[in-house]
Amino acid sequence: MTLSAMSKTGLLALAILLLVFLVIYCKRKPKVSPRRAPDITPAPAWRLKELLDQATRLQEEQKFDEVETLYGEVLEIRRKQAETNPAHEPDVAMTLNKMANLYSDARQHEKAEAAYSEALEIYRRRAKAGPEWQPYVARTLSNFAAFCLLNRQNGRAGRMGDEAVNILRKCAKENPDGYGNDLAKTLLVLAYVFTEQTGRGEDIRVCAQEAERVAVDEDIKRKARKLIEKHKS
Repeated sequence: MTLSAMSKTGLLALAILLLVFLVIYCKRKPKVSPRRAPDITPAPAWRLKELLDQATRLQEEQKFDEVETLYGEVLEIRRKQAETNPAHEPDVAMTLNKMANLYSDARQHEKAEAAYSEALEIYRRRAKAGPEWQPYVARTLSNFAAFCLLNRQNGRAGRMGDEAVNILRKCAKENPDGYGNDLAKTLLVLAYVFTEQTGRGEDIRVCAQEAERVAVDEDIKRKARKLIEKHKS
């Protein structure tokens, strides 16, 4: 074999080897660095927590307008959640209760009444399906009754207070530590309603005495004792 033929054969072999190498290389799966899944909480959940934390801090600083805006955003998120999943309805009611208390403190009576009314409607609807929601009905009634009392709507305050007391007595019987303060505060609302009526001294004392007995918090007990002392026969 001549030198020229050997050179051609060598070049051909080299070309074949290069071609085989390229085929094998192209068939290999490229190595991809593993990527970590982003560790983020669904937007509504972290956003709600952020908003509620801000609202709590600003409420302590008595910045009403900012707190109202934050609660409004929370309410909007929770309404959207409840539209697709009715299980979120109690979250809507809880936010409405917070807003109602805020409006009551700010003397925005119409807004407070609307928020209390909607929250109460939601909890009543839930309570029809399950008795575990009755305490929420009672607490909303108690807050609503206190609001009515402040606005001299004594008849409404008395009716709501009576209904709340009837529910909370049953709750406190089963769980005194969990519901004793709620019952006591509602009894004091009724006692204050009676102070606006003549000849109700005995009713005031009865409510205040029961409030002192069932209350867990010492401050509530103190308020009850003051009423008892003030309205001694």
